[in-house]
Amino acid sequence: MTEVIAALIQALPATIVGFLGYIITKQSLENSWRQTLDSIGREFWSNPDIKRIRCAVSYPKAYVELQFVLKKRNQLDSEKKKTINKGTELDQAEYELLDDLDRFLTLLESAALSSPILRDKATVWNALYFDYWLQKCMEKPEMRWYVENYFPRLSMFYFKQTKGK
Repeated sequence: MTEVIAALIQALPATIVGFLGYIITKQSLENSWRQTLDSIGREFWSNPDIKRIRCAVSYPKAYVELQFVLKKRNQLDSEKKKTINKGTELDQAEYELLDDLDRFLTLLESAALSSPILRDKATVWNALYFDYWLQKCMEKPEMRWYVENYFPRLSMFYFKQTKGK
């Protein structure tokens, strides 16, 4: 009996150290995820290029320019697939608008695909209103095409989120 108690006492420090290591690692992962989302949120709400896309996604009159560029991009992709080049090209301003859209969608994708251990991921996602922005993007046929073709992981995330709705 004494030998059993002695063995348990010897194993206790290793068990405590292992448990503390687990707690510290878990806390570190949670802090890292929170910092990542804080950074994404700051960029999403303060970057003027992202603001331009948010405006286009939210307001129909502001969407006209982006819609035109997306349709043109779709046509360009279709021509490439058919190996026909009718001379359709995007100009510098159109590429810059697509670059802003890419930055916007990349932030949404980064937030969607971060893998937290936190219980409140949905709360944080909703607090940043990313659900709203992704839904708005997917409601527009041209943006839906762009997300599905150039951001397939974000598209899969969207369809998993809305599957039951």
